[in-house]
Order: sequence, then structure tokens, then C-alpha cells
Amino acid sequence: MRLLALVILSFPVHSFALTQSTSDADFCAGSAGTADDRIAACTRAITSGKLSTQSLAITFYNRGVEWEAKSDNDRAIADYNEAIRLNPQYSQPFTNRGNAWRAKGDSDRAIADYNEAIRLNPQDAEAFYDRGNAWNTKGDNDRAIADYSEAIRLNPQFAQPFNNRGNAWRAKGDNDRAIADYSEAIRLNPQLAQPFNNRGSAWRTKGDNDRAIADYNEAIRLNPQDAPAFTSRGIAQYCQGRFDVAAADLAEGSRLNPKYAYSQIWRSLALFRSGYAGFARSELQHATEPLTKGEWPEPVMELLSGRINPSALLKAAEKSDAEKSKDQVCEAHFYLGEYHLLNNRPSEARTLLQKAEQECPRTFAEYSGAVAELKRMSH
Repeated sequence: MRLLALVILSFPVHSFALTQSTSDADFCAGSAGTADDRIAACTRAITSGKLSTQSLAITFYNRGVEWEAKSDNDRAIADYNEAIRLNPQYSQPFTNRGNAWRAKGDSDRAIADYNEAIRLNPQDAEAFYDRGNAWNTKGDNDRAIADYSEAIRLNPQFAQPFNNRGNAWRAKGDNDRAIADYSEAIRLNPQLAQPFNNRGSAWRTKGDNDRAIADYNEAIRLNPQDAPAFTSRGIAQYCQGRFDVAAADLAEGSRLNPKYAYSQIWRSLALFRSGYAGFARSELQHATEPLTKGEWPEPVMELLSGRINPSALLKAAEKSDAEKSKDQVCEAHFYLGEYHLLNNRPSEARTLLQKAEQECPRTFAEYSGAVAELKRMSH
């Protein structure tokens, strides 16, 4: 979030040099021009020698915001460091430095900065929200929920903590609480696509694919470039047995985000079920070309295209990292179940799909797919 600070100057306004530095500092804190224009203005103000210590800290902070917007987190951190050195009681650079650390994958440093921002300003809903995101990244859903709840208490009109708290509830398996939070995020900001997409996935986990599809429709209406919404809607259509429609949605999801291999995997399953086996195999062979061989889920594509056998897929799923191995094995059981269904081996398919239903986290599409397939097989 781009939060800029106004600069307070302590020099007489009649100086020409001061007028120039004031103008640059104001431009730096504004929204006119490009990010590069604002960075240049910040730099001129910083090097002018005319800013007070307080104003200089603010200008370093504002330049850090611009660097962060350009995804140059190292330069952003350097500017936030300087803002903090000049004014250690200034809470906002701690929050934003935390965001930059989190963007670099260092959640522990991020949390340390959010802690300091909250110590300096315990009423800062943004800092609690951001710390909740860091706890979420670390997989600590309880601490994430506590921080999102505090952000909501401090600012009940803040939609994003409701959405992200919904994600944490969903990760804990509480889809009803998740749906309630997504619904509140939507009420507060009905133009946000993300809560519709997330609520759709919660409905899908609960087996209500019609409601899921309605929410994905709205997410796509709000953001026609939302690749996850197309992929998720395609999976919900697949669960409903609408394989042709699913294939079209999954193709669009794959087009919008070609790096997300699961869109192509599910599209291939939909094509197989629609009677286009040759086309599915051809697409899979092309889709694996840019992927790292053996890196999950590339082996799933290899299985479906006929280039490896089921035992090779299970071997590829097992990793030294126990948590990753558990997730990949559950996915492998689902895709092997689909593989056996496609090869007219319903007994083997049922056993593997039952394993996927039991093993996969409820947030996984493979869980929803296994439930849907087992339901179809029982009719």
C-alpha cells in the first residue's frame, strides 16, 4: 500500500533554494508524474541540504515507498533504514521495511519490524494487518487470525483483514467462518475480486459448486485478467461434470498464467473426459517443455501424457521435506485415481481417490476433485 507522508519544513519560505527543495519534497510526497519522476524529486530534496531532520526522514521514507512500488526492495530498505536512523520514533518506515523484508522472503525480519511499528503506534491497523500476513506466510494461522482481528477492531471498515482472516480460517478447515469473513470483505468493498474468488473456493470445498461458480463469475466480471478465478471456475465446472465448459475456463486460466502448471493439468483431465485424448496429450507435451524436469507437478503431466508410469509418479512425489512430501503424495493419489478412471480401472481409481479425500488438505482442489469423483462413482 502506497502511504506517503507530508513533509514539514522549518526554514523561511522566502529563500529560492528552499522553495525549490520544498517543491521537490512536495512532489516526492505526491502522486503526480511517474515513479521515476518522484524518485528524482526525492533525491534532489534529500541532497539539497535544506530539509530539517524530521523532513529529511520523511523524504527518505517517501523515496523508499517509490522504490518499493518498483519492486526494488533493497533500495527501499536502504531508504527506510535512513528514515529510521534520522527519526527512531517514526513508525511507518518500520511497517514498510517489514513489507520489503517480507517481499524478499524474510518473514522473521518482517515480523521484528512490525513489532516495532506496533510498539511505536499501537493504533496502527495496517501494521497489525501486515504482521498477520507475515504470520500467514509462516503458516501460523492462529497468530495471523489474532492480528487480523486486531486490525479489524482498530478499523472495522478495513476490508482486506476480513479477506485474509477468511483465508486463515479456511486453512484451519473452518469454511463457515471463512465464508462469513469473505462476505464481510465483499460488503465493505464490493469491487474487490479476491474475496469473491476466495469465497468461491470455500463453497467448492463445502461441495456447493453452484455457489462457487457464481462467486467465480463475479470475480471474473470484476477482473477479467484474474487467472486464478478462471482456473478455479474450471475446476468447479469439472467437479460438476461439465467437462467442455471446464476445459475452456482452464485454457483461459493457463493463457493468463502459463507458469501455473495445474491449469494445464486440469484442462487435460477435462479434455480426456470430453473425448479429446490425443489433443490432451499433445498439449501436455508442449506444456512440459518450459518446466524443470522432475519438479512437481511436472511429473503429473508426464504421467497423463503417457511418458512415465504410476510408480514413477509416486516416487517423484516423495521428497525429503516431510510436509511437501505429504502434500505431493496426496495430489499424486488424486491424479493416479483420475489416471485409472481414464483407463477403465474403477476399483483402483476408487481406492486412490479415497486416499486423496482422506489425505489432502481441504483447501486443495484435489480434495474437491476426489469428493466429486467419488460422488459420481457412487451413482
